[in-house]
Amino acid sequence: MNISWVIAPEFKIEFEIREVGPVWGSDIAARYFDIDNVVCFDYSRTANLISRNFQRTCNFYIPQGFYKDLGRPPSVNLVGGDFSSEVSQKEELVSLHLVKDTSDIVLLGGLDLSLDEEESDKDIIHKKGNLLNSVHRLVKSSENVQWVVVENATKIDERFANLSNITQDSAENIISYFS
Repeated sequence: MNISWVIAPEFKIEFEIREVGPVWGSDIAARYFDIDNVVCFDYSRTANLISRNFQRTCNFYIPQGFYKDLGRPPSVNLVGGDFSSEVSQKEELVSLHLVKDTSDIVLLGGLDLSLDEEESDKDIIHKKGNLLNSVHRLVKSSENVQWVVVENATKIDERFANLSNITQDSAENIISYFS
């Protein structure tokens, strides 16, 4: 059984999650966790990381469009495509796409799949709605993958209610079950 983590920087856990499976996340999350597969879709952060040979410490994924402009750096993995809409958490969304074909179970750490009813900033609401729609399409199209939202303080958005392959659980349960 292949299990992968996709974590957001906000994820809080006191367990060694790499014992359960490989960890995917953004370069920002990599500041807080040992991450095996790092995705960065911000040009200036990518350039800074490559200048420090960050790609030698992990599997580093960058947009294909950055490759030539950054001097064709060695040892990077290229991600094709672009976003047709503005979304929050691009790196986490790309990570979800990259793990869905190789994982039986994807553990989502710190990825909030709820819509904050109290939020008043229309741009944040728009980007979060696009993220939720994108994740919903991804989960729906990946029926053979079990998606588990780990340690989410809020209930998963109602758009996921009719999908049988997404659940919520505690980190303690996940770690005890899979390690």
